[in-house]
Amino acid sequence: MQTINLGRLVIPVIVPQKGVDYYTETEKQELITEITNNVNSIIQPQETIRQTNEASRVSAELIRQSNEDTRQNNEEIRQANESSRQSAETSRAEAEILRQTSEINRQSAESTRSLTFAEKMEAVDDAINEIEDKTEAYNNNATHKTTDFNNNVTQKTTEFNNNATSKISDFNTNASSKTNYFDDNAIEKTTAFNANATNKTNEFDAHVASLQTKITNLEETVNSELEDEIAEGTEITVNDSANADGSLLPNGNTSQSENYPQSIHTLKGENTIKVSNKNWLKINDFEITRSGVNISSKDGVLKLNGTATSNINYDLNIDNIDLNELNKAIVGKTITLSRKKEWTEGPQLNFAVDGNTYYMQLKNGTNKVTKTNVQTITRIRLYIASGLIFSNDEFEIQLEIGSTDTDYEPHKEQIKTLTLPTGLEMCNIEDYRDKFVKQGDNWIVPNKIQKIESYNGETITTPYISTTGGLDIGATVYYVGETNLIITDTTLKAELDELLEIRTYLGQTNIIVEAEDLEPMMTLNYKKTNRNLNNEIELIKARLDLLEG
Repeated sequence: MQTINLGRLVIPVIVPQKGVDYYTETEKQELITEITNNVNSIIQPQETIRQTNEASRVSAELIRQSNEDTRQNNEEIRQANESSRQSAETSRAEAEILRQTSEINRQSAESTRSLTFAEKMEAVDDAINEIEDKTEAYNNNATHKTTDFNNNVTQKTTEFNNNATSKISDFNTNASSKTNYFDDNAIEKTTAFNANATNKTNEFDAHVASLQTKITNLEETVNSELEDEIAEGTEITVNDSANADGSLLPNGNTSQSENYPQSIHTLKGENTIKVSNKNWLKINDFEITRSGVNISSKDGVLKLNGTATSNINYDLNIDNIDLNELNKAIVGKTITLSRKKEWTEGPQLNFAVDGNTYYMQLKNGTNKVTKTNVQTITRIRLYIASGLIFSNDEFEIQLEIGSTDTDYEPHKEQIKTLTLPTGLEMCNIEDYRDKFVKQGDNWIVPNKIQKIESYNGETITTPYISTTGGLDIGATVYYVGETNLIITDTTLKAELDELLEIRTYLGQTNIIVEAEDLEPMMTLNYKKTNRNLNNEIELIKARLDLLEG
């Protein structure tokens, strides 16, 4: 076997020896196959590597262009399509090579039947030349397309950069113009806003002043046009009082036991006078936490927040409700305990007396409860069942005298004091009663009742009372005097002046006294309510609160 050097190809050939072809047809076919494989092994890998490198370069160029600016997306898509077209062209060339190779194989097989070996070699050489021509043509075309692609990329990049510069310049010019316009307009609008705000503020202030004037005028009307009423007693409850100024005068009082020696009680010492509205349930402000629930009170309103991890029993009367004060107001009377709104699942409020834990009870589904001839309350307990959940829930509770529950009002009160200096007792004998009377800046007690600690035959010609019932030696005697007492104690004078300036509550006003000895016989001068005027005042005040709030 010899070889033939065809430049890049070295092809083994079978040369007949001595003119005799000793090779069989099978050996010849194997030689042709070997030649074909050699051709393919040289041409195809090199071409594939070149095409792969070319595709990588194009892909790298596309990536560079993509990173350069996202606004070139449309251009990049076009370039990618161009790359795809070139790839398709490469695939087409490869397919052509395969087709030509197949054609060579077919022609070689045909030549086997009719041509000599030399003719077959000539056909193979022609095929190789044709492949080289096709390859060269492909390479030239690829170079041309790549050059066109690069030129187009440069051109488009330049166009993009030029356009970007132009657009930035336009944007900056427009931004400057809009900024100037905004600044000019902002100054104008700010000036207009400030002028309008000043006008509206003046209008608002004028409206508020008008409402305040109207309230003042209406209150003056209330005070001047409402009927004057008088109520007397050691305890006073009126149900027709106006929300207006009033006056309270504590007068003398005397009580005498039936058994001899008859002890005599009078008004003396330190006394606390409480003037309140209809709601007697005074709950002091407090805040505690019990079993997961925060319990608090503000202005008499109970507030609960949290989840009860166990049953809660909290006695309000220990620190937060004065039972002595409450019992003084309600024992022996008819009272109604109510709440502003009904709850289906909430706390219970239990009033207890000796031997009865649930004497009065506000519980789920109960909106009010009424009791007559009330006994002395010994405990007020707040009960909360385990598992109840609260979210800052408020509970407004009212206790009032009478069998009718009325609209809820928080407890309101005025506390006054009356301090009689040592030795001064205010009394009454038959129809005569010691009374404080204001004369100019002074306070006097006309015809002050006199006291003899131990009677010793003194002449008494006016009505009297004594511990023995008569003018007996050693008896304590009180008798109507004939001279006026001028009050000189500055504390007492100031307290009496304050009692002339109490204010009654709309609807119901209650007055009780915690006395050192005997409660005074009080005289309340008050205005009888005109609900229409008072409602109008309250509506205007509510409107004013909204405006000022």
